[in-house]
Amino acid sequence: MAAGNDAFAIRRCDPRQERAVLIEAVAALQDFERQVEPRLPKGESVAPRYVEAMVQRCMAFRGAIFLAEQHQRVAGFCCVLARVTDSALDEGQRTYASLGELFVYPTFRGRGAARALLSVAEAFAREGGSATLRVQVLADNAGARATYEQFGFRSRLLELEKPLTP
Repeated sequence: MAAGNDAFAIRRCDPRQERAVLIEAVAALQDFERQVEPRLPKGESVAPRYVEAMVQRCMAFRGAIFLAEQHQRVAGFCCVLARVTDSALDEGQRTYASLGELFVYPTFRGRGAARALLSVAEAFAREGGSATLRVQVLADNAGARATYEQFGFRSRLLELEKPLTP
């Protein structure tokens, strides 16, 4: 966590009690990612279903959702799955942790919220018995990629895409 009066408090989210908070945050994440990848749907159209799917993934893979707060305001969130088994045959069915989502509202960016969330996600993954933490990021999201790289993430697999429409 950041030091001083502007420290971010990180706490585990209860999706049953804080569904509206999660829907708002997921919609904001989706709308931000639409700026990077315009083909994505609008946040409000996917957020309620996305939150339900995120909660289901948490139940299936020993996951948790964490909220970052500052001055009693939600600054961001992350979802980390502690025990995911790689389904690719050539990967040897190893288990790993997965950071499924991480989002910080624009007014809180650059102040340590993402690092605080990443630290909690990493600790949660370790406590869950995982030796590896993976995250996916849109290739053109330079800010997120830089944050992850500064935190020690390295490229593992690169997926390329070619639109087939004229």
